[in-house]
Amino acid sequence: MTGESAKSDGASFEALLRQAARVTGPRGVGERGALPIGATLAGGRLSVLRHIGEGGMGAVYEAFDTERKSRVALKLLSRLDARGIYQMKNEFRALAEVSHTNLVHLHELFADGERWFFTMDLIDGEHFDRWVRPVGVLDEARLRPALAQLLVAIESIHASGKLHRDLKPSNVLVTADGRVVVLDFGLAVDP
Repeated sequence: MTGESAKSDGASFEALLRQAARVTGPRGVGERGALPIGATLAGGRLSVLRHIGEGGMGAVYEAFDTERKSRVALKLLSRLDARGIYQMKNEFRALAEVSHTNLVHLHELFADGERWFFTMDLIDGEHFDRWVRPVGVLDEARLRPALAQLLVAIESIHASGKLHRDLKPSNVLVTADGRVVVLDFGLAVDP
């Protein structure tokens, strides 16, 4: 194989990989399924305002819910397959009935065409680790009440008969007034 032929084959292989990623890659995020600003879902009920972030199961957006007349967080499933749908339903069911000030409140689960998503309270806050280290140095005055709230949140998850299994700083937000909120129950299971 000549050097030119090897380059050509390498380029062809790269093109094939890119095409395969578009065809078999995650639906809901990435170039095929990302929700553009202004997109509407659920028969026009939800309007996408901005992209907030990505996780292992999907992308999270801020949306306006015309029925609730408020902004909500919308978690969109990235993998449209049986396992992905099962995991999303499991996450939603894990704590949809649990209400606690330190747990994000889940609203509704939707199947809208090929898109699966659910809505929940939109929490404006910082990741736990950034909150307790606002300038890179541990702030004990912030840490103590935040840890106490985090423990109460975990206790309420356990009281509901579930285990979180993915507790990490990025899954815990702290609001400007110091309220700790645990999110992302994708790995929650019965003990």
